Amino acid sequence: MKIKKVEIQAFRAYDLMEDSVFDFSIKNNDIADFISIYAPNGFGKTSFYDAVEWGVTNNISRFLRREKENKLSAKAESKKSTLGKYIFRNKFSLKDTDTFVKLYTDSTEIENVFDHKKLRSTQRDTKFDSDATKKGTEYLLDVILSQDSIDSFLKEDDSFLRYTKFMDSFGDKEVDKKYRVIIDLIKINKSKISDCNKNLINLKKELKSDFDDEILTKINSAIKGFNKNNTKIPLISPSFTEKEDLEFSNALTERTKDIEFKITDLEKKQNLIESTFSNKSEFFDYSSNKEKIIKLESEIRELKNIDKLFGKKR
Repeated sequence: MKIKKVEIQAFRAYDLMEDSVFDFSIKNNDIADFISIYAPNGFGKTSFYDAVEWGVTNNISRFLRREKENKLSAKAESKKSTLGKYIFRNKFSLKDTDTFVKLYTDSTEIENVFDHKKLRSTQRDTKFDSDATKKGTEYLLDVILSQDSIDSFLKEDDSFLRYTKFMDSFGDKEVDKKYRVIIDLIKINKSKISDCNKNLINLKKELKSDFDDEILTKINSAIKGFNKNNTKIPLISPSFTEKEDLEFSNALTERTKDIEFKITDLEKKQNLIESTFSNKSEFFDYSSNKEKIIKLESEIRELKNIDKLFGKKR
């Protein structure tokens, strides 16, 4: 449906019809495909959309969205003046001026007339009631996007509600179904992640309660004694992580290999000493190397004890 012309009288910001005719016909009496209405604030842009909507549906959706607030506001205005009862009708139109909106489309003519003369002195011209909407035109309340409707859509705090509004009016239903399936899967995954995190916390508590402090003290005591020989093996804590466990094992292995290498080297020297004494060609301090070997062998035993104790902890 394309709107060719709109005539408005005594409605909202508009008074006499001769000043309120919007003709959208172009050359050859064709109807324009696109119309843009531009004017400063307060010059009737919103009233024009209200008129078109009321002319077709007998209601204005932006008033229905804030029903309670509008009723209170209208009640307060009615107490101030008898003109406060007019919500749709122009308050300053003469009594004999009828209120109506006429729409001429490419297929039909639509007219909505309001008889303000039948109103009682305290009766408002609208009840802000969706039941007053003409049957069969309800969809237009959502289709017509007035400035107020656009603001309401953009300022909607609930992003899902905003998405729902958009999809209901313009969206691809098949895409929407897939989107909702994805949303449901995300919710399920979040729930599973939450359960896993709770289980992880409980498992950590159980691990902490099962830890033997006595074994930990023995291991750290052995490590401290070993580190007196300029060795840097880290102490163990109850919160030892898998990464720290690996670093600890690597440090033990590295130090063990280092000592084994030194022992091998000293044994070679010892063999050389023994050979030298037998040939009497050269002199080496045999007793000194022998003491180093004994000391290194003692360190290896300590490392193996530490590894054995740590193995119990794991």
